Amino acid sequence: MRMDVTSDEEVKAVYEQIQKDLTQNEEQLWAVVNNAGILTLGPLDWGTVDTYKRIFEVNTFGMVRVSRTFLPLIRQSKGRIVNLVSMAGRLTPENLGIYSMSKHAAISFSDGLRRETRKWGIKVSTIEPTAYKTPMAGPDYFTRELEKQWNESSDDVKQLYGQAYYDHFKQRKDRLTVAKTGKNIYEVIDKMIDAIRSPDPQIRYVAVPGKAYNKIAIFLAQLMPLEVYDSIFAHKSTREPKPSGLQRLVNEK
Repeated sequence: MRMDVTSDEEVKAVYEQIQKDLTQNEEQLWAVVNNAGILTLGPLDWGTVDTYKRIFEVNTFGMVRVSRTFLPLIRQSKGRIVNLVSMAGRLTPENLGIYSMSKHAAISFSDGLRRETRKWGIKVSTIEPTAYKTPMAGPDYFTRELEKQWNESSDDVKQLYGQAYYDHFKQRKDRLTVAKTGKNIYEVIDKMIDAIRSPDPQIRYVAVPGKAYNKIAIFLAQLMPLEVYDSIFAHKSTREPKPSGLQRLVNEK
């Protein structure tokens, strides 16, 4: 069945169909998995506010809409709600601010829902992966979203950053999507299955691809002071070209 999570009508129609099927077969709905998500990237002053709304409508309000709609069925079964969020909802990487905002909100919703539905015997878990090789983390998707953000930016913003900065950003993101994404998506899927089937599911399932030091680095990043976290990003940015507007200020001095 088709279900656009941004559409009240489609979510309601799917709910009514599932409710009908469950009644006819004398069965119950055990779990809802909120997996819909989209991503954009680029500085927070690129593009328009409509992009913020588009990302939140799927990543945050879509999750809210589906969870609230199906909650009566989950109450009956004392079942599970499993929300796929992201480590970007705990740590905000540079140039992923809009996506991270939506995932922070989704995590807060999940935390509140988990605490409020315990009295009904419902268990709510979040799945929090880093980067895995899915269509959304591929170079074509990244390029399309980056071009959209740049093309919809104001002339003042384009002049401030400059074409050379954008071109370098685009090339760097293409390299990152190839080098930094995990290929074994079953690391994430297995955690989703455990959240549904385990008698005592975890509150949080963190999925980090690669070797053990990657997992340790993510763990430590959540504990370190924000000043240290910011300084790491600041150090990395020194190796990147400066926006043309910033370069002009440096030259004037």
